[in-house]
Amino acid sequence: MVARGYCRFHYDSWRKKGNALAAVERGPNFGLSRTAEYSSWINMRQRCSSKNDKSYKNYGGRGIKVCDKWLNFQNFFKDMGPKPNANYSIERIDNDGDYCPQNCEWATHTEQMNNRRPSSATSVWRRNNPKHKNKWFYQFKYKNKHYSKHFRTRAEAINAMNLLKNSLYKH
Repeated sequence: MVARGYCRFHYDSWRKKGNALAAVERGPNFGLSRTAEYSSWINMRQRCSSKNDKSYKNYGGRGIKVCDKWLNFQNFFKDMGPKPNANYSIERIDNDGDYCPQNCEWATHTEQMNNRRPSSATSVWRRNNPKHKNKWFYQFKYKNKHYSKHFRTRAEAINAMNLLKNSLYKH
């Protein structure tokens, strides 16, 4: 505290304007721009609207938008409330849905990892070890479970992998 029970910022406002709260009249988001929630809101909007954002292809590029109501930070904060703690960030419950009150919650990184789009990091290759001489093999990971199997041809491996993926992703 600097004087009169005010922090430096409010004391300066009182000294210059005679009113410690004069700064609050600057706008509805004044003082909130340094919060973690405001930062999450800005980043969410950037991912969905700015083609220059590195994550745009995974959000705005896929058609994911921020609902009209949440274009205003105060509405966003009213709906979401404060983060439970610093380990939380915004999560869309339906990964293909927009950012809106019905589809968002604060979640930990671990919780978010269980609600991801299926990974495209899959592979099919030929094994040349003695046990599986010239057999084709597929491997991929989904929801922390590994899937793999051997086949005689590359086409069989790809078809089987795609059938398994489609059945898993429907659930």
